[in-house]
Amino acid sequence: MIVLIIKALLGVFLIISFGFLLTNIILRKGGVIEKTALGYLLGVGFFTFTLFLFNLLGVAYNFTNGFGILILLNLVLLLLNIFWGDNLPRFKCQDVVKKVSSLDRLEVGLILVIGILFATSLISDLYWPVRTWDSLAVYDFRAKSFLATGFMEDALSRGYFTRYPLLTSLAHTWLYSAGWKTPMIVYNLFYMSYIVSFFFFVRKLGSRKLSLVFTAILALTSPIYKHSQIAYTNFPYLVYISLGYFFIYLWLKQKGESKYLYLAGSFVGLSLWTRFIEPFWVTSLLFVFVGSIVLKNIKHFFKYSFIVLVFYLAWVFYTQYSFNTGGWLVDKNGGLFESILLNLEIDRLVLVARYFWKNVLKSYLALYFSFFSTVLFIKKYSLAHRLYIFSVVLNILLIFVGIFVFSVEVENWSGIGNSVKRMSMFLIPLMIFGIFLFIRFTQTLFRDYK
Repeated sequence: MIVLIIKALLGVFLIISFGFLLTNIILRKGGVIEKTALGYLLGVGFFTFTLFLFNLLGVAYNFTNGFGILILLNLVLLLLNIFWGDNLPRFKCQDVVKKVSSLDRLEVGLILVIGILFATSLISDLYWPVRTWDSLAVYDFRAKSFLATGFMEDALSRGYFTRYPLLTSLAHTWLYSAGWKTPMIVYNLFYMSYIVSFFFFVRKLGSRKLSLVFTAILALTSPIYKHSQIAYTNFPYLVYISLGYFFIYLWLKQKGESKYLYLAGSFVGLSLWTRFIEPFWVTSLLFVFVGSIVLKNIKHFFKYSFIVLVFYLAWVFYTQYSFNTGGWLVDKNGGLFESILLNLEIDRLVLVARYFWKNVLKSYLALYFSFFSTVLFIKKYSLAHRLYIFSVVLNILLIFVGIFVFSVEVENWSGIGNSVKRMSMFLIPLMIFGIFLFIRFTQTLFRDYK
């Protein structure tokens, strides 16, 4: 029994340690907690992608092979960390005690709320198996098939299973092989790591108290907390794509610091390794392209594009070669754009607008109103802030356009509102961060005025 527990825990620990070492190479400065949180998110993404590549070379999915790959990845990154100056951060208890003792009542209360959310999500994920329909029929089914056969062909040749990349399925496969009865811990770790990462990110820009307030708001947001207990790809996608945009903003704000660009590219790339159809990564390319022009260094754009496209093209080439499918940015037959033009009529636009209002805007009307209120002051913002706002607005418009395209392609398009709600969920943290930036902007104005 003890051996089984150690095996299960080791399966998770090695992913975190691998990601921690990788984060430490990219982000030289930073504390243990921040790098551990970012490390899990990078670790689970890059590890599953590495499993996929090894499987293409004939290495079967099982615990022995996965364990060997993880050990190899950890050793290589440990040697690289030592080679580049042994910059591994030290966890100092006295520093933690000092920071805890300086917290006021509001900060303590916010931390307790966040801690309760973490604990309840963890308890739920440890108790419940995978139980939602799409998870059982697609993501978890693929995971069990991978483990049973050792390879991907049997699972991916059935139905529409190639429409979704393999991050969550391979994470399930790994945990099942390590002895876990339920792989739901994956999503709790996504939740905790994301919330902690968000705090340390906004802490770079604002006070501790303000950062905790916005972190608590994000943690309390119903869809995010709820999806930490659902084995869908929407929440991991939200985590990766939003962190990508956050770090693009920080990259531009810090005048082109490469470490933030590498993190942004990694996170947006991993969003494509999670969900493939959504076009919101293209907006990030535009964000970085304009930023690179402003910084007068187009190499930034090419570096970022290379990181992102590694994940995109790997899945495209695999699915095209193996199953004659995949997802390109344009319709192969050239008929989609013609169909859109033929259906560009007022009645359809009105129907799409109503659907957009009901399933995208209405549920979080206060958040959208607050965010768009900050746009009124856009002329006074920094360039990084303005480009960030434009990116979020462009993504909102992309959702509207996507719904219109969907209405042309699918006959019963208006009957699946829950799908677009989940798909647009990533806008929540983007808008929360936009509001955070506005609060920081007003604080700066007030301080300068005084």
